[in-house]
Amino acid sequence: RMRASARPRAVVARASNASFEDKLARARRLFGVDSIDAHASPKSAGFRERASHGVEKTRDGALRLVSVRAATGALVTSDATSRDDAAGVERAREIFLRVANDDAWTTTRARVTAANFLTNRTSDEIVIACTLSAESGDGDDATWMEFAEAMRALDDAVVGCVRKRKKTPKLVVGRDYVTETTRLVDGRSVVFKHVEGSFSNPNGGVAELTANHLVRICADIAGPKTKFIELYAGCGNHTCCVAPQFPGGAFAVEIDPVLVEAARENFARNGVRAEIVCERAEDWIASRESPTNDRDVVLLVDPPRGGLDARTLDVVTREFDDVIYVACDCESLKRDIDDERVGFAARGFELTSLACFDHAPTSPRWIETVGVFKRREA
Repeated sequence: RMRASARPRAVVARASNASFEDKLARARRLFGVDSIDAHASPKSAGFRERASHGVEKTRDGALRLVSVRAATGALVTSDATSRDDAAGVERAREIFLRVANDDAWTTTRARVTAANFLTNRTSDEIVIACTLSAESGDGDDATWMEFAEAMRALDDAVVGCVRKRKKTPKLVVGRDYVTETTRLVDGRSVVFKHVEGSFSNPNGGVAELTANHLVRICADIAGPKTKFIELYAGCGNHTCCVAPQFPGGAFAVEIDPVLVEAARENFARNGVRAEIVCERAEDWIASRESPTNDRDVVLLVDPPRGGLDARTLDVVTREFDDVIYVACDCESLKRDIDDERVGFAARGFELTSLACFDHAPTSPRWIETVGVFKRREA
């Protein structure tokens, strides 16, 4: 085994595009390794299953969609197909614009300020969400429902439409979620509920690769362990995949109440014995009474891009022996390894596995990194 600052042994898979190769090279330099277990996106285009747009009005009163270009902050027209978008997102955009720009809906069109689209890998389920301005009047709900039904009538894949408005509960026609199926190396298929407006991984193909990587990892380290804990659990997709490998069950923590409810449904749907609480991971881990002896736990953390805060990192590296770290930003992971006071290296952990997943194949920067840490025996 290696120390956290040493070089893990790994095999590099063939990447699908030059951008991924560039990101892998940067990750190798960052972690000081010769090779990294690399997982390219199955699709270099048509991979993104959710999209968010603002709107603007043309001179003739028609509505068109706009997006913010991340690199410059400039608004760009996005009526046309984006090479990143899944087929379901493309269809959702076409359906929305076709109905919104129909003369029958001039009043509704004038109130739309944003539109979001959500689909799944097979694009057989689509949710269209519209944000409307605060103005309302008699019959506004009924008008929206008719507008939603007009969109649903154009494509059977549109399983639901959502109206959002400030200080008003969302109004759903149909349902506000899609389902995604992930097939695992152990022969299981797990089905997840992804709710519009809450976090979900936009690249389902790479999410499946990540899930299978976690299943393999846990198969190797779960033998004598009794329990699995996940912080920043989202809709519980990781927990669903690995929980059956832990005889003591699984426990998860998530701050978004919508995702907590989705996770509970996902656990029940897949017959997974797991619990989840709605709480900030940082608060839970600092104040909890541990469900089991922490030395008999495999801990998975999947924090936001900023990584773990100092207090959480301190508890994680002090009280747990086996940690799986899923990092949206590899630089945050490296920082948490190298923290001189409470980092993984300072607390005597070995980095036993390092893998990269290209969730955003057209981005020159973002690459998800999964590190597996084992505390060295004294």
